Amino acid sequence: MVKTLYLISLNGLCQIIDVPRHTMKGWIDDYNMYIPKAEIDDTTYFELEAIDIIKFIKKYTDQKQEKVKIQTMLANTTFVLTEEL
Repeated sequence: MVKTLYLISLNGLCQIIDVPRHTMKGWIDDYNMYIPKAEIDDTTYFELEAIDIIKFIKKYTDQKQEKVKIQTMLANTTFVLTEEL
């Protein structure tokens, strides 16, 4: 079975999550190690799993959680992408 990799651009992520580009870039910098991505031709794309991770970050950022606490929660949370899209 061949696994298909679905990718989304930074702008696509911003539209789905409904946040400005500068906010998304800040989150990507702050939580880089938790956000799955791929680089193709010097452009960074994000795996679909990144959508749920960014939504998680947005939820707890909106609740005014500290960055360190969000990082700890991310480290202890498993995000599962279903095979069926």
